[in-house]
Amino acid sequence: MASSGVFRIAAAGIRTRAAVLPSVRSSFSSTYRLAPRSHRGFASSTATFSSAPSTSQLPVKDAVSSAAEDSTTAATQAVADSDVVAGGFEFLQPWVPTINNLADTMHLSGPYAHALSIFILAFAVRTAVTLPMTLWQRNKTRKLTEKVLPEWEIMKEHIPLAVRARCRRAGMSYEAFEAEAQKELKAKLAELLRKHNASPLPAFVGPAMFTIPVFLLMTALLRQCALDPTSPLSSEVLPWWSPSPELAQQFKASTAILADRGFDEAAIAKLRGTMGGPTLVDKDSTMIGPLSFGMLTLANTELNSWSRRSMAKIRAVTSGKQDAAARTAQKLLADKPAATPAQPMQEDDDEPPRARIITNALRVLAIAFIPIACQTPGVLVIYWLSSGIYTLIQNSILAVMDRRSEVIKAARKQQLLQQPR
Repeated sequence: MASSGVFRIAAAGIRTRAAVLPSVRSSFSSTYRLAPRSHRGFASSTATFSSAPSTSQLPVKDAVSSAAEDSTTAATQAVADSDVVAGGFEFLQPWVPTINNLADTMHLSGPYAHALSIFILAFAVRTAVTLPMTLWQRNKTRKLTEKVLPEWEIMKEHIPLAVRARCRRAGMSYEAFEAEAQKELKAKLAELLRKHNASPLPAFVGPAMFTIPVFLLMTALLRQCALDPTSPLSSEVLPWWSPSPELAQQFKASTAILADRGFDEAAIAKLRGTMGGPTLVDKDSTMIGPLSFGMLTLANTELNSWSRRSMAKIRAVTSGKQDAAARTAQKLLADKPAATPAQPMQEDDDEPPRARIITNALRVLAIAFIPIACQTPGVLVIYWLSSGIYTLIQNSILAVMDRRSEVIKAARKQQLLQQPR
């Protein structure tokens, strides 16, 4: 069998190298640890190492001199690699050992312990940082729609009448009346927003100012871990990769031969390694991770769009027409005037123009994430997938809660309208 022949040659090489001086073995082991992998994506180092000469063909003296040269080369390359790894993100280097040892800290074991630790880390970061900001944003939005907008609709009916009467007494033109009315309306709206502490700008910008830096920092930190030549992430394959039946059978037969010849189980496990599969520091050659991430991002976009349309449909069915808050929200958020009797309302399934533009942009961005994820280390893809799964669960729960709350409000409104006066 071809595989048994390969392992016989490997075993002969191991016995030959064992006879060389300890300094030779140490230099070769250090050179091996510093050797970069060939599939690390855009985050990998471009430095290359010259292959170590075969010690089975060298005398002991030549082997010693070769070992000294290799040690010098390894030391020089270690300095170069440290510069590449820390380039631009030196402040993250103290946290790299924490991520590398995260699986041991969590007492996780198994073939995918590091991938599971990254999954748990993503959920913990999202729960501690982004979830509170999301709830804060929803509270601000609720104040805007439930307190500010109803009062604003009443003001919009009374303020123009008061300004018109004042302008008539002063003998002002219609253009001056329009300018004065717009000025007073803006002042009253700003006062109303300050009164309820419901300014829409902080609610829109605030979450992005927190979530985007956290996302970029975690991405940079995991990138640093993938660049670390001693990272244990390089010894764990991607969870969704599995060897072909032929390859698995070859490794099984070869390891059985080595076990029969008295090799230690730990040494056999190291020889087996990752069986040639993509590790957490390599690009995902299977394309399963990048495609899953793109589809997950697209699913989150469609869920948000469906939730908005569903809420609008519930309001339209229960009230029969848009209430004051909905009309004002449509003007403020979509820059679209309210419908008149001569201008029928939109269909229920239509979104405001601005919301539709944002939704389409997010759809394009979800597709664009696929080629980006193809060039990243597998550990980043796992983190992004975990974050996307968290977003999908969070949006699903919030959509169900919003839908239930809107149905309850509509039922109470119908009960109040049906009560005798």
